Amino acid sequence: MSLKNIKFPRPIVSDETFEKWLENANDDFKDVLIYGFDSAMRASEIADLTVNQVYLDEISILTGEKQVYNYIDLGIFDTKNKARRTVPVSADLKKVLMRSIKGKDPEDWVFYNKDIKYTKHPIKYAMEVTCDNAKVPYGDKALNKEGEKIGIVFHSL
Repeated sequence: MSLKNIKFPRPIVSDETFEKWLENANDDFKDVLIYGFDSAMRASEIADLTVNQVYLDEISILTGEKQVYNYIDLGIFDTKNKARRTVPVSADLKKVLMRSIKGKDPEDWVFYNKDIKYTKHPIKYAMEVTCDNAKVPYGDKALNKEGEKIGIVFHSL
């Protein structure tokens, strides 16, 4: 059987690789990296995220006890497979979101690249530059001698 016909999965991003990225990414892209790593959202979902989809410190009394929730609400038009999804927000991600939405209106985009809205392609380019700066192989075409993928793309997060 030819290696050409074998589908190797993308490599798992290690904590060490992630730290290398953070050291080598520009300041605007660091938040996007943290967000992607922590939420597992696609680049297009992150690029299109608006402030009104971010729910921080939401209070619920469903169980008779007061509980506080932090989450992202992605509607059916916000996901690749058109399924509504709720993304939990960790303490680290909450810090990023609080910083990113501060002073913005509900319809504003959460993430910007030097005051310009991110889209899928600038995220891809920023990822490629960050990988290059961190000396981490980039792309689905980077393979080792066994034909396994060694390159990282944003979707690897």
